[in-house]
Amino acid sequence: MKAELFTDQDYERLLPWIESRQVLLQWASPVYDYPVTKAQLIEKNQERGDKRLIYKGIVDDEAVAHGEIGLIDETNQSARLCKILINPAQRGKGLGTRWIKTLVDIGFVELKLNRIELNVYDYNQPAIACYQKAGFIIEGRIRDAYKIDNNFWSVYRMSILRSEWLTQNTVTSTTSDLKNRA
Repeated sequence: MKAELFTDQDYERLLPWIESRQVLLQWASPVYDYPVTKAQLIEKNQERGDKRLIYKGIVDDEAVAHGEIGLIDETNQSARLCKILINPAQRGKGLGTRWIKTLVDIGFVELKLNRIELNVYDYNQPAIACYQKAGFIIEGRIRDAYKIDNNFWSVYRMSILRSEWLTQNTVTSTTSDLKNRA
């Protein structure tokens, strides 16, 4: 899977993937109103002051994934993966793990990060398993982090360090493979 920068033309492709309020909440927490619109996405992207890179994942010349590397902190060499989404028609094919590994490769190879973290709702077992397959470990649980519909939702903070990524990738990939994936 390769990553390309997300462009304004990609919004129309992304919107149908957010097929329910539940998907929207898992994807972006309670940031947007359902149904989400292109205007909402553009407005929120312009409001954010943090440094972030937005990507689409490509397989066989088709966009099948979306994800962001946000909160890029060059001083501390850290960032956060967020807004990860796979095209619903492509789910169940292992693309989630491939996509996470691709974004992690970009973080460590191109951005020279030392740490990449993410938050995931504690009930979202498929996503947790995907992140663990990509090398992330659970650091802790942030209890009642979000209030959604009069209920509080908790999240796990997960991360991967450069040293862990290097150990994993020396077994499965060569340096040239990593540069090609990133």
